Amino acid sequence: DFIFFNIFILLENIGIRWLFANIDFFSSIILNIIFFIIFIFIIFCQFTIIYDDVIVFKALYRSIRYFTRRTEYTMQVVVSIIILNFFSAYIINLFGSLTLFIIAIILYNYLMTGLLISLLISLVFLKDKKLSIY
Repeated sequence: DFIFFNIFILLENIGIRWLFANIDFFSSIILNIIFFIIFIFIIFCQFTIIYDDVIVFKALYRSIRYFTRRTEYTMQVVVSIIILNFFSAYIINLFGSLTLFIIAIILYNYLMTGLLISLLISLVFLKDKKLSIY
């Protein structure tokens, strides 16, 4: 089921590279925000496939429902993910040494894993609230 997501992410990356080569700075910021929301939606969809044990198309519908009924806690995690991505990219580009890059990758993986687990916990919280999503 995840092959569809891998194909989508591949096409998205190709499209992003083409778009960023042909647009101005302000439009690239807006596109970054839009693609980040799509990324969070894809994560919700993957969690829904695993947690609810459903096929991709049913997971798309349920994850849209989960995403639209997100809580304040979910948005805090999403903002934390944005901040982590921004600062990690900024620090790596600022100092640009190989040693720092390797350390940053290791730290980033641990921090992002924790944030994605927090996002999964918020999905479990939404599921346990017995929302009418079926």
